[in-house]
Amino acid sequence: MVRPAEYHDFAILMQSLSNQMRFERALRALGVPFSAQTVRALFLEAPINDIYQLLQLLLYPHDRHAFAALLRSPFVELDDDLVFTLLKVLHAEPGYGAFDPQLEQWFFQDEDSDRIRQAHARYMHAAGIYGELLERAQVRSISELIEYLWFECGYRYSILRHPQHHRYLEYYDYMREFALLSEARGDTLAEFLDAVRRRLGSSERVQDLELMKEHREGVQLMTIHKSKGLEFPVVIVANAGNKGRSHQEPEIYLSEGFSAPVLSILPRIPIGGSKSASNFFCFTEREHMALQQSAELKRLLYVAVTRAESHLIISGCHSKPGKQRVVGEYKNLMEMALMGSGMDLDDPLQSLDSLQLPISTSHILVEAHRISDFTENELMKMHHAKASVYHREKTAGLYDSCEQISYPQQLRSVGVTTHIEGLIPEIVQPGSVTRLPAIASDVFLTGDAIPGFGTYCHALIEHEIKHLPHPPELTRALRLLDADQQQIVADDARMLTGQVMSSRFFQAIGQREGS
Repeated sequence: MVRPAEYHDFAILMQSLSNQMRFERALRALGVPFSAQTVRALFLEAPINDIYQLLQLLLYPHDRHAFAALLRSPFVELDDDLVFTLLKVLHAEPGYGAFDPQLEQWFFQDEDSDRIRQAHARYMHAAGIYGELLERAQVRSISELIEYLWFECGYRYSILRHPQHHRYLEYYDYMREFALLSEARGDTLAEFLDAVRRRLGSSERVQDLELMKEHREGVQLMTIHKSKGLEFPVVIVANAGNKGRSHQEPEIYLSEGFSAPVLSILPRIPIGGSKSASNFFCFTEREHMALQQSAELKRLLYVAVTRAESHLIISGCHSKPGKQRVVGEYKNLMEMALMGSGMDLDDPLQSLDSLQLPISTSHILVEAHRISDFTENELMKMHHAKASVYHREKTAGLYDSCEQISYPQQLRSVGVTTHIEGLIPEIVQPGSVTRLPAIASDVFLTGDAIPGFGTYCHALIEHEIKHLPHPPELTRALRLLDADQQQIVADDARMLTGQVMSSRFFQAIGQREGS
């Protein structure tokens, strides 16, 4: 029965996992779900970082970096301004630790603000989690602490709220497995945190950190070795042109012609016209070693191609083979696949035309197609450009559907943005600009305070229109002014807001809306 392919029908097989993160990044950018047996980005992503910071504070409550990161995490979700304010308090009071009761008093300084009340509630909730975690850490294992934070403390639900973050759900299994490995070694919580800290920010592969799941969703990413015994409707043998690790000649070489290992005591010197130094016995057995490596590649290719039930795609970059090549030697899976298809390794595209394809039997159909060269950056640009065009078209449609209202208005300038005639003299003729009276704030408003003042005025207007119960706060830039200047700014903003609300323009809008 023929049916459309689904994501879980695809498997991407690789000889090694060195480039797995590139495939993960591309699949995420395209919105394609995937599952990997071995995770490479575990210590690069947010989940383990967020949980690490909270566990770190159990042992080191005065760790300012961990506390700041925790405050911005889904456990607390404070904005940057509040985090910065709390850190200033901690800097002034170095004796305070994480969630010190004295810190809570700061949130009551402006209890009338909805923003502060909500932030205080989240902060106190996180403080409760921290207190409970301190007690559990005395009697529970590391894996149980992680389970508590993930499920009972709501971290999992913070991920479920955002579909684009659902790929992080499987990270819990890897974090728990990493903790179980640590427990099996008899590690303490401090030793576990040391192991995590060493890996944060790296794509290092953790030995034995592999999970075998009965049910996997999305495209499967795995090595060819791990795919043994499995089958998929569509198999992509990716990065087949990769040569893998460069071969290092051993100091001790085991030859089938000797009954014991042979130790090369001779110095490494150029042999047989080679420019590079070589182990004598390895050089004499080079042909045998090359054929052994090719035999291993042949076994890998056989495993890879026999995983496909319906479609097989072999992709990779091909380079022309070198001149010094042993007969029957293959450098990578791509060379072996090309030779097996009857193509010339020196010019496979030219030999493609001479092949009698497609080859069709009762069980198999083989076709060959030229595929345009694309770099990874070009692929990403195409994806982002497509998304950008979609958003532009969507925005343009909304714009065209809006009703146009004609309202005559002269070009005006406020006191804090003067000299319009000098900026655009070809458009604005001298004397045609109606200037608003200067306000007291013009004297000291500079830099970021100028747009901050405009933002605050807009917030006041929105407050009046929506009849909100609490007035907005001054923006961060305005809060840096002294108390007298802040009072002047607030008075000027209220004055300008009153003028807007009583203007002909606003009254015309109110009449049109029936309010």
